[in-house]
Formats: sequence, structure tokens, C-alpha cells
Amino acid sequence: MRILLILAILLVLLQFNTGFWRRRRRRRCGRRDCQLAAWNPWTTCSHPCGTQGISRRTRHIAVAPTCGGTACAATEETRACNRNCGQGKLIGNLCHCNPGWQGHCCHLDVDECVDKGRCQHICQNTIGSFECLCRPGFQKVGPSQCADIDECAQNWCEQKCTNTIGSVVCECNIPGYKLAEDLRSCNVDNECLVKHDCDQICIKKREGYECKCRSGFYIPEGDSKKCQDVDECLLKHDDCAHKCINLPGKYRCECEKGFTTMDEGRTCTDINECRVQDTQCSFLCINYDGGYNCSCPPGLHLSTDGKTCLDIDECSKETDIKNCSICNNIYGSYYCSCSLGFYRSFNGSCKEIEQEIVTVEDNDNGRYIALIAILSFLVLILISGVITYKIWKVKKSKKETKIVEPYVCPQ
Repeated sequence: MRILLILAILLVLLQFNTGFWRRRRRRRCGRRDCQLAAWNPWTTCSHPCGTQGISRRTRHIAVAPTCGGTACAATEETRACNRNCGQGKLIGNLCHCNPGWQGHCCHLDVDECVDKGRCQHICQNTIGSFECLCRPGFQKVGPSQCADIDECAQNWCEQKCTNTIGSVVCECNIPGYKLAEDLRSCNVDNECLVKHDCDQICIKKREGYECKCRSGFYIPEGDSKKCQDVDECLLKHDDCAHKCINLPGKYRCECEKGFTTMDEGRTCTDINECRVQDTQCSFLCINYDGGYNCSCPPGLHLSTDGKTCLDIDECSKETDIKNCSICNNIYGSYYCSCSLGFYRSFNGSCKEIEQEIVTVEDNDNGRYIALIAILSFLVLILISGVITYKIWKVKKSKKETKIVEPYVCPQ
């Protein structure tokens, strides 16, 4: 109870002292009015879009009022606001969006590419719309359609061009070229197939090319491209048996007339013209190295053509036949006879027949002489026939039989 009494007394004293001190402090401080800071910007409209929205702004107290100064005015203001419908129009209290936009305030883009059938190839969404694109190698032929581009019609490739659907294949069809890294143009890969100044043979190198010559040619010192012929006849003068003929890049051995070869002229063998070919000798053929001669038997002589045998007219004026009263020429020979009233004696001379009576002995002798004359005439005819038959047989044999030595074609 005492404690409560003490507490009550202390409380009364405290109230008295507080009022005292307040009155004393008022008598000491100066008056100061309230000072406010500048307004902050208006906040966005409380509604995202449409009408009946509220926008606010605030400010703070820079200096508080003291000693009875003017109190502070409001530190917050509000106002009604309307917010546009973005990509749409406000009709009533609702937003109606333009094509390509969606959302309560028409602020969200519509992704038209979600519909896979809008474009033939590629659909690219844009803000508020979309665009159809074509894959490489195609071009647009309408809002959403694509068609193949014929790159070959645009000279896409340097050499050979093959158009494919949506693409193109370039090739280098000229020998010596290869496709470049751009897969369109062609670069020289082998100068030997494209352009070079070699006289004969061009050999491709890793860098450039080198000139060579064919067999039988050489490149002179100091000239790296032009080829000159090698004169093998000067280098191989003993390689040919008879004649060496130099040719461009090679040489040829030849034999003299009347000789043949089986190894391209390195050795030469006599041709037996009397066996190999028809020499047309009318009677006898005599072969020798490199040629032949025609010969005739006794009673015949060789004509100016060197082949035909002609009869010698032993009874001609140029021929002096002794003890021949009447000379009778036959082919290859001749025979003598006596004039009428003469007869040939045993020594071959002609004697006159005497017109007198002859004895039996003389008569027998005359018969004997006549018989000898007849037999001599028959022998001459027989010899002439044999010679003629021999000539005919030789000619026939040459026409029917022709002996040819084997000939081997050069490799």
C-alpha cells in the first residue's frame, strides 16, 4: 500500500515538471515552418491498360515545422489515368488487338511460325507479323512458295555446270584444270595439259613442268625446251652393212641394189635374182653379188634389152663361112648346101656333077655322098628342134615356178 502511495506521488511530481519544462522551452525556441521536397514522378497507371486507372506521386518533408511553424501539406497525390491498348484499340473497357498481337493489353507478339504450314520452307517470326524465307538454292515465287534457282543460267560455274534441285554441281571438264576451293572456278592443275612451250614432251612437276625429248632427239645445252634431231648415222656409222639414212628421231639401214636384209639393213645378203624374181631372161640367167646377167647359147646373141636372145644369122654378109656354097640359116645355127649340079664332097666343098657315064663304083660313091648330105640335113634339123624345145621349156618353167626366199617383217 505504501509502495502504491509513493508511486502516485512520484507520478504527480513528474507531470508537473514536464509541463514546466515545456513552457520554459517554448519561451526559448524560434518559429520554423514546414518545408517539402519536390514531387517525385508520377507512377505508372495502376491498370495495365484501359480506363479507371490511378497514378500516384509523392514527396518527402525536407524541414519539419517547429515552435508553432506552418504544418506540412500533403506528401502524396493521386490522379485518374487511362492506359493505351498497345497494338490495339480500346473499345469500351476492353482492348481489341491488331493482327499479330495478343494479350489483355495487346502487348504480346503472336508467333505465327507455330503453325508449320504457313511457309513452304522457312518461317521467320517478326514483331507483329512473320516472313517466309527459302532455303539456299531457291527463290520466292509468292508469299510462301519457293522455286529452284537455275544457277547454270546465271553462269555460276566457270566450266561445266549441272543444276540440281536446290543446288548446283560445278566441274572442270577441260583437261589440266581442277575445281578451286570456292567450288565454282577452275584452277590450272597440270600445265602440260593446258599451256606449255615444250617442243615434244612435257612432264608435270610439283611446281611447274619440265621439257623432255622423244627417243632420237636431244635438248641442246642452254635451251631447256627445243629438241634437235640426233644424227645416228654419225654415232653409229658401223651399225649398217651398206648405207645409213638419218631420219627425224631415228635412222634406217639400207642395202645396195641387188641385196636384201632380214635385220633392217644391219646385214645385207645378195639377192639371187635368178631365183627370187622373174628376170625375164629368155634363155640363161647368171647371178652375181648385187645383180645378174642374161646369157645366150651358141648361135644366139643378147639383144639391147639385155634379156632377149636373138638368132645369129650366120649366113649374113658379115659372117664369113668357108666352103659353103649356099648357106641356109636356122634358129641357133645354119647348114650349107650346094647349087644345082653340084654336090658336097667329103671335105665339105661343092663339086660339079660331071655328065658322063659313071661306073658302078662311081654310082655307089654318089649314092653314099647323097645319103651323107641327107643325114647331115636331118641332124641339123634335129639340133635346131632340140634347142628350140629347150628354150620353150626354160620359159615355161620360169612362168610356172617362182622360188622366193623367206622374208621376215621388221619388228
